[in-house]
Amino acid sequence: MGKSTPAERELLLVRRALEREEISLGRAAEILGLSREDMREQAREWFGRGVK
Repeated sequence: MGKSTPAERELLLVRRALEREEISLGRAAEILGLSREDMREQAREWFGRGVK
């Protein structure tokens, strides 16, 4: 596996922070420059359908 890009690293760090409940979904959306709905969809892909 090669080096990750800054964008990939940012995505990984946001995912980890969400998993650990260190940031909210809204804050994750803000960091990644996504709408809240797009962030919800991303979180569903990562964590399953239980994300609201």
